[in-house]
Amino acid sequence: MATFKASKILVFGATGQIGVFITAALLDASPSFDQITIFTSPTTVERKADLLDGWKKKGLKIIAGDVDDTEQIKAAYKDADTVISALGRNVIEKQIDLIKLAEETDSVKWFFPSEYGTDIEYGPKSPNERPHQAKLKVRKYIRESVQRLKYTYLVTGPYVDMFLTLPSIAQEAGGFDTAARKAVLIEDGEGKTGLITMKEYVSNSTRLPVSPSTDLSVQSVGTTLVASLRHPEASFNRALKVQSFVATGKEIVAEYEKQTGEKWEIVYSSLETLKKAEEKAWAEGIPYATIFTLRRIWAEGGTLYDKTDNERIGLGPDDVESLEIAVKRSLGTVAASGAEMRNSDVWQLWQLWHVGSFPMTTGDFPSFPNFALSSRLPPSRTRQHPASFANMAPSGLRQCMHDVSLYLLVLISVSTLGPLQFGFHLAELNAPQDVLTCRKKSIAAKGVKLTWVHSKAPDPEPWLPECIPMSDAVFATVSSIFTVGGLLGALCAGPLSSKRGRRPAMRVTSILYIIGAIIETLAGGAAALAIGRFFTGMAAGASTVIVPLYISEIAPPKERGLFGAMTQVSINVGILAVQTLGFFLSYGKAWRWILAAGVFIALAQASGLMLIPESPAWLAANGDVPKARRTLQRIRGKDFDIREEVESWDGEVNAEQEGLLAQSDDVPPVSPGLPKHTSPVHLGFFDVIKDPLHRPAIAAIIGIMFAQQLCGINSVIMYSVSLLNDLLPVSSALLTILISVINLITTAACSPLPDKLGRKTCILISIIGQGISSLVLALSIQFGVKILSAVSVVSFVAFFAVGLGPVPFILASEMVGQEAVGAVQSWSLGSNYIATFLVAQFFPIVNNAFNNWLGGAGWVYFLFAGFAALFALFVSVKVPETRGKKDADEVWGRTRRLD
Repeated sequence: MATFKASKILVFGATGQIGVFITAALLDASPSFDQITIFTSPTTVERKADLLDGWKKKGLKIIAGDVDDTEQIKAAYKDADTVISALGRNVIEKQIDLIKLAEETDSVKWFFPSEYGTDIEYGPKSPNERPHQAKLKVRKYIRESVQRLKYTYLVTGPYVDMFLTLPSIAQEAGGFDTAARKAVLIEDGEGKTGLITMKEYVSNSTRLPVSPSTDLSVQSVGTTLVASLRHPEASFNRALKVQSFVATGKEIVAEYEKQTGEKWEIVYSSLETLKKAEEKAWAEGIPYATIFTLRRIWAEGGTLYDKTDNERIGLGPDDVESLEIAVKRSLGTVAASGAEMRNSDVWQLWQLWHVGSFPMTTGDFPSFPNFALSSRLPPSRTRQHPASFANMAPSGLRQCMHDVSLYLLVLISVSTLGPLQFGFHLAELNAPQDVLTCRKKSIAAKGVKLTWVHSKAPDPEPWLPECIPMSDAVFATVSSIFTVGGLLGALCAGPLSSKRGRRPAMRVTSILYIIGAIIETLAGGAAALAIGRFFTGMAAGASTVIVPLYISEIAPPKERGLFGAMTQVSINVGILAVQTLGFFLSYGKAWRWILAAGVFIALAQASGLMLIPESPAWLAANGDVPKARRTLQRIRGKDFDIREEVESWDGEVNAEQEGLLAQSDDVPPVSPGLPKHTSPVHLGFFDVIKDPLHRPAIAAIIGIMFAQQLCGINSVIMYSVSLLNDLLPVSSALLTILISVINLITTAACSPLPDKLGRKTCILISIIGQGISSLVLALSIQFGVKILSAVSVVSFVAFFAVGLGPVPFILASEMVGQEAVGAVQSWSLGSNYIATFLVAQFFPIVNNAFNNWLGGAGWVYFLFAGFAALFALFVSVKVPETRGKKDADEVWGRTRRLD
């Protein structure tokens, strides 16, 4: 081995966020290596064709296979003498199998396990550090089981470009905000930290996924690894610790102040505060807890070495950068104009990474572009969804909507028939309540009955009673049973749509709608009516899970918020339609035609669903990338460039993990005898709540769904005719139609607001507005100011349409990844239906109890105002903003691999 020279190199994880720089550095090395090969999946070859084509021109060899196939790995090893692993944190332990196979071969002499971060054996605390556990298992295996194979751990420590940031969600951990000229220092700021940064290296082999601020220090991984390969004897069987410089927090601030000519604000945070924040984050299962741990390790001296290995592998002072240059570069990214950055090659590369084409997989490089980078980018280049279309010129609208085809509009129209029926069946008993329950013969306005359903001829169906006598309690049960069915449908829809697809799941809902609507129409008693509403409730619950997913996956990314609001718009269309029918048909037996209309809508939906395609994102996530591409191209139009969207699928599916592992660590490996592709793991209803990564999202979504109902909207939608009768200056049935019109118009008009103002802002405006409207409504009813009562009801519904109406249906698909979105959507709608049931079942009872106890009417709206205040506080504290975030990791400020 004394004369060993690395010449034939095999790379795993080559297209990950760190691996991509390693591979590029290997290809650009001079003198060149004899052969560079990457082992990746067929899926990655398909999805990252442009990147790999550029590399192939430089001589790269690609092996497309399955890392679980032992024979394929052995075959790849036969033509390699050095193996470099850049696998991500979530699959680190998989390296043990790769190392074992390498040890058994005669050809592989040298193995680089995936490290490229903080030293995991820096001191006595290291064995207990949570982020280190997977790497420690790999090192333990090497110590105990490897005899022939040489190995090298490349320890880079923290990357300076990420160290020089201030995480807004973890400020106790310390950092530097160049835009605000602010630094948060640990203890007295005199503690030293060793940092890594190399002189600028930009690959000439292909355009890499880098950002203006983070590309340089991260590229040092590739530069350092090549240096190690040039010095095998100096690198064998050791952890190479490389470093650019050591500096204290105060020294960094002093350099910033020197270069900016400004005095910086300095805030001191104690190490004890950092430790408490760290423990709390881990205890609560907060996704970004690792950032606290790493910053604490750095603050405790975990990056300080008696001697670095720079000279050992030939890195001299001229090969690394100083603090002065690192600070100058970080400030340069802030000072550069948008035009300068857009014209630079680096900026174009950053765009690829920022849209999620290359998910982060390894190293001390947190995936927090929302706080780490946005403050250092020109405002015009941060990821923003389009603003309201209302103030756009027609040409601007066409430009913004150039990726919206007629075919897409047809697909959205057909799919939203499901939520439309949700609104229809939710409110179908509101207007005819008194007629249906035999309390009145008619509530339809005089002279407006529809004569085509009114005849003096003998009744052709004498077995159908003209009305169904029911008490308030029984009617409340019949009304609320819809939400019980909705709950069951919501719980089943997530797993069904994840495993079988969005299209088959929507077809099931159409069948349930048809069955339920027929039973309701022909119901001869309360029990039959309840059974019918249970079936339509199941269909409605499933629709409100599946349809928002389908729309979010077929809508263009820039218009996703706009089209996501179509779910609530269609619900409001259904409500308006049934309230209008109720105004004209609430007499005699004519109320049955209201219910019969639901049959015709369901049949139209079933027919339309025969023609729509499966979601491209679902197809890609389940391995059928070619069909997904064809489907997406058809949806966008034949001349539209879909490459960016196709690449962004990697952010959800994680091509390296899917292709190299085909499943998560806790799933048994695939037998080599089975087909090479397997579907990715989908978390079940209970699995997702067990995973601490997803608990904050579940808590936030459940809270918002309860807020949607407990702020009182369905007290108006389901009971407004009987509730407001004699309290308002106009017919309550007519006012209900007016309310529905206002709800529909406001929802449609406000649909761009979640993209313009943000999801969280719209929800807060909605909750606060509804709370104030509830308070005014309660007071106006108490004092008999009927005009003010009518205005309050209208404003109550209008504020609901601003945020609580459309936004909750968007959030579930934005707060979690593809593996959990179905299950979380089920939790979301499940909680919504529980809250809806509480309102539907107990609102009449609570309303009557309050009125009898306190005298008068309207007291229940004081309760809704109180709920609004509580939920406004909850949203302010627990709900993150999702606007402009490319994926769930960015929403929660987490990374799949931090160390």
